[in-house]
Amino acid sequence: MTSRRVLCGWVNFDERVASHDALHAMLAAEGLSSADMQVQASDAGMLATSHPACSTATDLGAGCLAAVLGRPRWADASLAARARAEGVAAAALAAYRDGGEASLGRLQGNFAIVLIDMR
Repeated sequence: MTSRRVLCGWVNFDERVASHDALHAMLAAEGLSSADMQVQASDAGMLATSHPACSTATDLGAGCLAAVLGRPRWADASLAARARAEGVAAAALAAYRDGGEASLGRLQGNFAIVLIDMR
């Protein structure tokens, strides 16, 4: 298992790409395999993040995909509980769904977030 934090993938805008071949090539270039990663795939795109300090989530109904690297701190107690139960990416998607971009501005800590909204 790697201790590096890696994020790779793509966003599907005009063309729907569902093949994992390109993702495997990206990972191999970093000396990783899909066993080292969490992978989320949907019509919105495909994201892979390295374990353990990464989280991914998909909300198919809203057409959103998220990946979070690092450990954000949640000021909102319900989002903090959701992050503990379902992962920080699921909590980030919930915050975004409920409050838009402004809600993500209230996160604190050392992290990076990728949020793909296909709506």
